[in-house]
Amino acid sequence: MRAFKTLWEDLSQNRWRIFIGLLALLVVDVLQLFIPRIIKFSIDDLTAREISQKKLSLWD
Repeated sequence: MRAFKTLWEDLSQNRWRIFIGLLALLVVDVLQLFIPRIIKFSIDDLTAREISQKKLSLWD
């Protein structure tokens, strides 16, 4: 039980750093979901031949 008390004290002292770190991980995970979607839309437009130079430059 002493180990849990020590662990809890350490976690409680750094709770904001832990919260910000977990929030940053969540944001990165969500942003990484957009990359395959962008590639999917680009490939779908290329195969359907519905892409213009202007639309293609938006993905650069």
